Amino acid sequence: MVQRIFSEYLEGKGMDTIAKNLTDEEVPTPAMLIGKSNASTLWHSNTIKGILQNRHYVGDLVQNKTATISVTTTKRREVPEEEMTVHENTHEPIISKETFQVVQRQLKQRTRTDKNTTSRMLGRELCINHWKQAKGLASIKRINTTSPSFFNRKSHVYKRRSASYSI
Repeated sequence: MVQRIFSEYLEGKGMDTIAKNLTDEEVPTPAMLIGKSNASTLWHSNTIKGILQNRHYVGDLVQNKTATISVTTTKRREVPEEEMTVHENTHEPIISKETFQVVQRQLKQRTRTDKNTTSRMLGRELCINHWKQAKGLASIKRINTTSPSFFNRKSHVYKRRSASYSI
């Protein structure tokens, strides 16, 4: 199954498509395989991404991925990759290292570089303004709210932390 996920991704299929195909074929999810009581039968794109990024499948053992923030708390932080302990070739690989490296390069190329939701929201607002100017419509009206950022295509409402904008 892991080989199939890697090969489908290399063929250009997206993670959502791979997840939908696995769900349609009723392939058991990793949670189902280990016997979790609340395991879902649905595959998710995050599960596919986790499999594609997991070095365990190339025969490596990666330790010290997280560290405690303080001795007084149970919260943890992710450790940079150069500080992790990696033991290569500890077990038989399922995927070749070359295939894994190709997938990692493709994941980097397909990933958005701008994680700032505010700038993405500003981009959407600018698009709406340009669209309205082209159509000769009025400007966006402001609605005060404290909702998190999201975009609802059906009602054409663009919301941000302290304000939302509606067409």
